[in-house]
Amino acid sequence: MSQIRFLMGLVAIVAFGTAVIMGIQWISVELGFGMRYRQRRLEQIVGELFIGSVILFVGATAAVIAIRPRGKLGLAASHDEALLPDSHGTVWVSNRGFVQATNARRLTYDALEADQDAALEVVKRNQRGYAVPEADLPRVYYEAFESEDDESYEDHLGDLIVTGFIILSKRHADVLSRFDLGEGRIVPLDGILKRDRKTPLPGEYALFMLGARKEAFVPGQSNQRMVREWAEGLGKWHLHVTDGKDGDFAVDRSALDGPDFWIDPAAPLAYFMSDRLMTAVREAGLAWLWDARACVVVNA
Repeated sequence: MSQIRFLMGLVAIVAFGTAVIMGIQWISVELGFGMRYRQRRLEQIVGELFIGSVILFVGATAAVIAIRPRGKLGLAASHDEALLPDSHGTVWVSNRGFVQATNARRLTYDALEADQDAALEVVKRNQRGYAVPEADLPRVYYEAFESEDDESYEDHLGDLIVTGFIILSKRHADVLSRFDLGEGRIVPLDGILKRDRKTPLPGEYALFMLGARKEAFVPGQSNQRMVREWAEGLGKWHLHVTDGKDGDFAVDRSALDGPDFWIDPAAPLAYFMSDRLMTAVREAGLAWLWDARACVVVNA
């Protein structure tokens, strides 16, 4: 649809420009040089007016199609009927923890150092929205550095830390723990230690283990410039959330039921959140960390 709107917009521009040029020429002839051309045949004048009117009509029609009124969340007006009117009829999407982080840390833990392949398999399974046994989760993290020349981070780690699993500050974890996370859980950490593996960094932190999946993402009704299929026929899509705007991504109404934080297998590098949860996160002053976009809810 975006390509059609572009072509129609181009037609509108060309038609409008042609009409303006013809209009200027006709006015110049009929008014500027009226005395000289007063004897022109009436049929010729009527013909020019008819051609100009047709061009203006085509241009106006193309312009209306190209820039027709848009919905509340930035989509075409035809999507307005799909939006739910209540304040909780919105779903939010973010990929901050996958492709862009506010505070990515180089942290390590015992299981990762003992068997990296096995530890990463646990991480990947959880990132797909499957709960994992708590025994497989790290309880203590250590600062990790590539060389002795690296400088340490500031002591304050922030409210959202991305390091395979999601780590939250206590105040952030307290907000999410009030909602339905499916089989997911907020697991308090015993600590995050400095490079000496003895000195704890200040603050309380928790690991956010994901544990909910919904199949509700609708790529066909999303802005095609903001979604990209991984491979043809694979059924998995990358969402350009940070480049998009509210309404660029569509989900089925089934997304409104069940857990408040989930992974969609069709968009595995994105987090989806209910409006209830996002409202609470926003009230706590933490919404900027997720940089989420409001989805349009459709009848798929």
